[in-house]
This record gives sequence, C-alpha cells and structure tokens, in this order.
Amino acid sequence: MHGFEVSVTYEEDTKKSNGVVLKQSLEVGKTVDEGSKIVITVNKLAEIKKGTVNVNVKSITKYKPEVDEDGEEIPADDVEVMVKVTSAGTEDTVYKKKIGKDTENINLTVQGVGTITVKVYVSGILERQTQMNLNDANTVWTAE
Repeated sequence: MHGFEVSVTYEEDTKKSNGVVLKQSLEVGKTVDEGSKIVITVNKLAEIKKGTVNVNVKSITKYKPEVDEDGEEIPADDVEVMVKVTSAGTEDTVYKKKIGKDTENINLTVQGVGTITVKVYVSGILERQTQMNLNDANTVWTAE
C-alpha cells in the first residue's frame, strides 16, 4: 500500500472560485503514514441554468370569441400578463405586458439555480404557479 486514500466532498463558497480546494482533513505540514485517509473539500458553485415557460392566456382567461350584430368578431380585451421567477430566494419579474385575452402562446426563457418558482399573473391575480427543477433534462412548463 502506498500514497493516500483520498475522498472528495463538495461545498459552496460564493466568495471563492469554482473548483478550488476549500479545506483538507489533514493539517498542512503534518507527517502521516502511507495509506492515511484524507478528505479534500472542493468548492462547487451552483450553475445557472435555463428553462422554457409557455403561457396560454386564452386558456387561462377562458376567452371565447364574441361577434357583433353584423357577425364580425369583436377584438379581445387586453389584460396585463406578468411572470415572476424566484431563484435562490430572489424574485424577479421576467415579463410584464398588456396583451389580448386571445393570445395563445407567450414563450419565455427563464433562468436560475436548481429549483425555481414560476408565477403567472393575469390582471394582477395569481393564476398559475409551479416549481421547475432546472437540473432536469426537460425544463419546459406550459401555463394554460
């Protein structure tokens, strides 16, 4: 037997670079026997990842087209749609716009660390909400 038995653990220290050794289980300069166990703790910063959110306003508002006495379709009323994302304890508004109730697809790219919370508001009312794990392979959510 020769050398050391090394194991690696990970912690996050946002003040230090990714991949640097934060600490080791043996004191620096200490003489140890061959085959001794040593644990090295390496800095692993959480990665910012992306996902996709699709918002179907027509479905959320249950919009049904109406026609006037001449049989012409009446334009849909506008509503304010707002999408908020919470990642690592911080909430950000990622979309805020007045659009027609008949809008079927707002496509947004969202980003964050790990699991994020996505909230969809229509005219100031929370209508849909989900948790998205951005570490998953398929990070698409449709609010309808």
